[in-house]
Amino acid sequence: ACRDAGAAFIRGDVRGIFGSLFCDFGAEFDVLDVDGEEPHSCIIASVSNETTPMVTCVDDDRVELQDGQRVTFTETRGMTELNACVGGYVIKNVKA
Repeated sequence: ACRDAGAAFIRGDVRGIFGSLFCDFGAEFDVLDVDGEEPHSCIIASVSNETTPMVTCVDDDRVELQDGQRVTFTETRGMTELNACVGGYVIKNVKA
């Protein structure tokens, strides 16, 4: 009934110290956050200028990334076109 009316549905339930939450925002709602964690940030040491670029972080920054996650760039110098991507870039091979 909610979807037919174009309304969102949110249901919460608490039982003692445990709780659950169910949200249905409709078929057009896309979730890009796969794990609910706060976004990470790091300092980039270099980005190769290839079809599939290799991004290297400085040695003291360890960032746990997984294939399929999205990353965005800000304040990039030298390859400023990286800053303009709306929605981020998808990680395809974190082990390379």
